[in-house]
Amino acid sequence: MRAGDIQVKGLTTRWLLNIIGVVVIVLAVVQIVCSVLIYNFYYNAVQQGIESRISMPSGFLSKNSGVSDSDFEIAAKAYVDEFPDKNALELQVLDKNGNVIVSSRGFLPNDQDFADYQTALQDANGYGKWIGENVNGEKVMAVTKLVPQTNDVSVGAIRFVASLTQIDRNILYNILLLLAVCLVLLAFTVISGTLFLRSIISPIKAITNVAFRIASGNF
Repeated sequence: MRAGDIQVKGLTTRWLLNIIGVVVIVLAVVQIVCSVLIYNFYYNAVQQGIESRISMPSGFLSKNSGVSDSDFEIAAKAYVDEFPDKNALELQVLDKNGNVIVSSRGFLPNDQDFADYQTALQDANGYGKWIGENVNGEKVMAVTKLVPQTNDVSVGAIRFVASLTQIDRNILYNILLLLAVCLVLLAFTVISGTLFLRSIISPIKAITNVAFRIASGNF
């Protein structure tokens, strides 16, 4: 291989590596940023969906539960029985001690140490949120809202629990789809860059070879 060929080949390789490196960095940044945006979009949508429903049962129980624990439990059972979104969300009603007294699923959870309830007790607005795995290993989002009574004293709490299993699947699908698009763009960049280089390198290579022959005294 002639020295001119080696120099041209080295130039081509460096140019390709530089371009590919820049494209890889840009696509990686786009992938990460878009993945975060997708995650936040889906999780915020779930949270907003819960928050849009939580004020109604809280207001109902605050107005119709009376002052005794038995009145509160009666009002809670009446509301949960008529809860229209049982297939999408689990609605739990907690007493003033944080124990679940009624659930839209029909049975009470075994583990009732709720981080979102503890957060709601410390929050000025009586609001708490928690994301994690329940006792069954299912990832969920739980939102708790304290039910105020006279003098803003809480007589219990409303707790919504939403499964994130399908949400996480949708997030993964969109992230993988975005990754596929990035890989296609990377492949297009490599192919188009290679073709472009060939179109300009061939004349340069020919000129380099001629110059090499002249320099060698081979006219």
